[in-house]
Amino acid sequence: MPVIAIVNRKGGSGKSTLATHVAAWCAVTGRSAMLGDTDSQGSSSGWLKRRGASPEARGREILGWSADPRRVMRPPAGVTHVVLDTPGGLRGLDLAKIVAAA
Repeated sequence: MPVIAIVNRKGGSGKSTLATHVAAWCAVTGRSAMLGDTDSQGSSSGWLKRRGASPEARGREILGWSADPRRVMRPPAGVTHVVLDTPGGLRGLDLAKIVAAA
């Protein structure tokens, strides 16, 4: 299963925007996606809630979870693609865990 981690040490560089677009592309093309929001700002989680309530949302449902970047979770059965939105400034062991999962 592909795990796509969107990582950049700088905040405000568009990580959440890219992560949500990749997850939406997966859903629209029939893939079962999970969007993991490891950023405390919760931008991707907020987008996911708004998407679920939108009548314009197309494609499959996108599963979501918010997690501590120090604790990478396993996706449920049936998920074919995982997209991870990470916080700015991620480094050291926290970065290594995210990269190892991807």
